[in-house]
Amino acid sequence: MNVLVLKLILAPLIIGSASLAGRRWGPAVSGWIVGMPLTSGPVIFFLALSHGVAFAESSALGVLSGGISLVLYALAYAWLATRFR
Repeated sequence: MNVLVLKLILAPLIIGSASLAGRRWGPAVSGWIVGMPLTSGPVIFFLALSHGVAFAESSALGVLSGGISLVLYALAYAWLATRFR
């Protein structure tokens, strides 16, 4: 039951903190906070609690792979946008 309460509190707290940071310091800071693994980190933590460390390790590798592909997509889009308007 304690894990359920932690799940219900932690994710909205992180997103709410990012929103408040965006109001205080601007949308760039809020974007950096949300883009960091602060949002996917708790999910992997809960996966480790419920499914074991090996499953959480595989999930973390998947999250990192997704982040790398997102960075490559953003770089390609930025390059194409400057080249072809």
